[in-house]
Amino acid sequence: MKQKDMKQKEVKKSAAHEHTGAIVQVMGVVIDVEYSDGYLPAIYEALTVSGPCLSGEALVLEVASQIGENRVRTIALGTTD
Repeated sequence: MKQKDMKQKEVKKSAAHEHTGAIVQVMGVVIDVEYSDGYLPAIYEALTVSGPCLSGEALVLEVASQIGENRVRTIALGTTD
């Protein structure tokens, strides 16, 4: 997935928690996600990315660290090509 395409994707925690973040940086399988509502998911929490360029399949991200400024650093558990 190209970086400009990823920035337009919504990132959601789960159906039980409707917090939506935005992808702000892609470095291979490392993806930074920013939340504007002050929410930060816990480390090891799974996030899902959906969008038209994913061919109907959701990309799962695992939170690796909370990096400040309402951002988390995640690891993609699938391809980011």
